Amino acid sequence: MTSVFNDLSFPLVIITIIIIVVVGLSLSLSSIPLYDVKNYLFPSLVLTTNEANSLSPTSAFALSESPKLSQLIFQIQEFTIPDNNDSIPLYPLYDKNRNAIWVGDTAIDSSRILAFNLKSGKFMEHKLNGTSIVTVMAFDHNNTHIWYVDPLLKRLGRYDPSANTTKLYNIPTNGTISRIAIDLKNNVWLTSPNTNELLRFNTREKHFTVLNLPTTNAMPIGIAVDKSSGMIWVAEGIGKLASIDPIKNYKINEYPVLAANNSNHNNNTHYTPTELFIRPSASDDIYISEHDNHTVSIFNIISNTFKTYPVFNPKALPFGMAMDMSGYLWVAEHTTNKIAVIDPKTGSSREVVIPKPDPYVQFLTSDSHGNIWFAEQLGHSLGVITSSTTKTP
Repeated sequence: MTSVFNDLSFPLVIITIIIIVVVGLSLSLSSIPLYDVKNYLFPSLVLTTNEANSLSPTSAFALSESPKLSQLIFQIQEFTIPDNNDSIPLYPLYDKNRNAIWVGDTAIDSSRILAFNLKSGKFMEHKLNGTSIVTVMAFDHNNTHIWYVDPLLKRLGRYDPSANTTKLYNIPTNGTISRIAIDLKNNVWLTSPNTNELLRFNTREKHFTVLNLPTTNAMPIGIAVDKSSGMIWVAEGIGKLASIDPIKNYKINEYPVLAANNSNHNNNTHYTPTELFIRPSASDDIYISEHDNHTVSIFNIISNTFKTYPVFNPKALPFGMAMDMSGYLWVAEHTTNKIAVIDPKTGSSREVVIPKPDPYVQFLTSDSHGNIWFAEQLGHSLGVITSSTTKTP
């Protein structure tokens, strides 16, 4: 059963100690790993009212000539999820067929996915049977079904939005699932950092295959599929990038994450590769967010070399990424109230300030107009960044 929420206003809230504990537990399970735990503070939040105006259907990214990064003016809108701010959204997913942003709720036993309609500006709740929380999600190649992970109950779910039906599959691991990706054969891939496992779910035969990485304690976190070649790429928290070749019986190669131009470290090593981004169109580059290195690097699959961008914020812990239509790379800063944007050609960067003080943004997505969407776990909201070269009235 679905229900429509019409109230998008944001009331003044103070998060109590009980909710702080629940948030902390949910974050620890849905965001593996959390490094430098001493830096993760969950103070009471006093949030200001933010009215949700109608979203412009276009952005500056649709211009025939891309403006320079320095010329762009950014606007942020935030859309508060209803239900008295009990929701803890984590992972936004753009639905091109329905023109909506989907987001799972990581509040324990919330048992739902929310769809935000970009035309109406309204949320719709979709309840999920046999599910406690929803962390990471991915569409199949037909954009028909949403595959999602419930790490608490250790279940892989497939949700059909049209039929409002859910199918569940038990995940055969003692580890906590961190990420999800869909390969060119519609197989579902999952990463389990604490058990050093990759799991492949054959969606036709309905069974799992477990792959172990060659490096002990590699800590596989981010995973992405190169749609031009079918190669699967994995960010290993230990400091490596792994490739998995489905054509060669899933042969695994590992590449130490090194960069010759990294002036920040004498030993040329990077710290904690966390998330991956590969352009949907053909590209020889893989973008890697380096959680503890406060920046992003690029791995070129032709030369097998790494290049590192300058640190854009020494307090930021880079996480999820997305790209706009101008080819600028956006990076969630995780523990700040900012999102960074990098020009891959020059390495120059800017930061966009999120109005709420502690939104805790980990993942991003982009819509068909190149607008950047983010989920605020501690802000109970979805947000969007649009841009223009002139100020809006």
